[in-house]
Amino acid sequence: MSIESVEEKKEKVNFGVSFDESCFNKNWIIELNEEKEINDMICFICKEIANYPLEIICPEHENMNKSLIVGKNCLKKFLNDYNNNNDCKYHNMELLQLQINNLIVKCPYQFQKDLETPKNDQICNFKGSIKEIKDHLNNYCLFKKNQYNQVYYFIYLYIYIFIIIIIIFFIIIIGRIKSIIEKRL
Repeated sequence: MSIESVEEKKEKVNFGVSFDESCFNKNWIIELNEEKEINDMICFICKEIANYPLEIICPEHENMNKSLIVGKNCLKKFLNDYNNNNDCKYHNMELLQLQINNLIVKCPYQFQKDLETPKNDQICNFKGSIKEIKDHLNNYCLFKKNQYNQVYYFIYLYIYIFIIIIIIFFIIIIGRIKSIIEKRL
């Protein structure tokens, strides 16, 4: 694992974008993988682990002594931001994507929590490949289940409060009706 302070790692962690789009956080990946394993997977644009890696073949970068790899979303964003119409060609690197999909990672929510509070308070113990992460997050993640439980808790709490308000309202109405009836008698 690379030697960086927790503060530097915190700044770099971003799981806000869908796993289908963004490149993968390098610090998240190297927590369970050797840095030397991922050196050829780094996106040239964002310096994270390329997702849907593309190799760029470009006269401007022909003197580089290794492949120029970018994540598909990073390249789209770069081309949109800079309206770059040059002679570069790019193609999918399916074999590299398979290697990236097989990297072992921990639950991204657990990783984020570990950075924020370095205690060993493990909520989700998922460790699996990147290709399994979507299924984990959608179906098994304890962080997600806790979020759903909190949502249901608040829904039940609001329903309970609403019922209590209705009961109080009826008690007041019944009390007023009683007092009106007693005045007439």
